[in-house]
Amino acid sequence: MLCEIEFLAVGEGSKAGDAIIVRYGDVNNYKIMVVDGGTAETGQTLVAHLKRHFGPAVVLEHVVLTHSDMDHASGLREVLREIPVANVWMHIPWLLAKEAKQYFRKKDWTDDALSKIIKDQYDVVAELAELAFQKSKVYYPFEGAQMDHLRFFHRTGLRTCA
Repeated sequence: MLCEIEFLAVGEGSKAGDAIIVRYGDVNNYKIMVVDGGTAETGQTLVAHLKRHFGPAVVLEHVVLTHSDMDHASGLREVLREIPVANVWMHIPWLLAKEAKQYFRKKDWTDDALSKIIKDQYDVVAELAELAFQKSKVYYPFEGAQMDHLRFFHRTGLRTCA
């Protein structure tokens, strides 16, 4: 299996973010993965880059959001709006409110109330999740999860599986 990795600096100064494009497979049969998407201002730049280098009908096999900081998540909204994506890997913390309730100081939250409070704190990720659920299969990037020849370990790090 061949693998190319391209690291894109997206944004500048305090608004700098990153995006990683991984092309893997064989020369005539490859898949593309995007890891993180930079800022809202650079999402369109990432889309243009993908279309310029992989064709106007580019399709992404995987999109991975490593964490919900805006300089990683915001640009992915534009990617999901404009490019077909088969699989999205992201944490959606409000869907785990019931399991996480024990870690909050206030113990009398209802599951729904805690879920709403968490979701309100992650408005960009909530928009991204809504787009992902409409257009793609959505997975949690927890340790041990596997995509193609890659397996998640220690949060959202990836390693090759033989």
